[in-house]
Amino acid sequence: MRKKKSAAGIFFSMFLRAVVVILAIVIVALGVAIIRQVVKSGDNKNTEEPSVDESILAGEDDDHLLTADGTETDTTSGDDGAATTELSTNRKIEVLNGTTTSGLAGHWKDTLTSNGYTNVDAHNYYMHLETTKIVAVSDGVGQDLLQYFPGAEYEVGTLTSNDTDAPLDGVEIFIIIGESDDVLSGQ
Repeated sequence: MRKKKSAAGIFFSMFLRAVVVILAIVIVALGVAIIRQVVKSGDNKNTEEPSVDESILAGEDDDHLLTADGTETDTTSGDDGAATTELSTNRKIEVLNGTTTSGLAGHWKDTLTSNGYTNVDAHNYYMHLETTKIVAVSDGVGQDLLQYFPGAEYEVGTLTSNDTDAPLDGVEIFIIIGESDDVLSGQ
């Protein structure tokens, strides 16, 4: 003979079954979401081609060479015979907001990333600038970025933690966005 279950026993038994069913549904939904994300990111990697600014491609003289680390160098020589410009697509770049417009460094980070720059991050600059400034660790590095910031100042140097909240390790180019390139304040 079977023992009768109490109302509380039946309730907890049904409650436990409901929890198990809900957990199973959540697990299946998460699995589907993860699979969709993986498939979506896989499709983007295979079908999206990075946009290339044709003005930086080699012309008739074929002055561009690919270096061992995968960066491209413009071998047009200056007066001393040294290379004058190096492409920055694989360089570590920090875009810093030197204005009061929120999100400006992030906008420029997205712009550079969509144009093939692969190692770009955005942070704040502690001072206000009127004109955008590109600061590179060595001469020639980062000059290709001037095409995005006409009228920007270019200098060789570095920044300190007194200048920015950005992590400074390994940064080869700092782009400090000034009011001259504040494309968001009019929106």
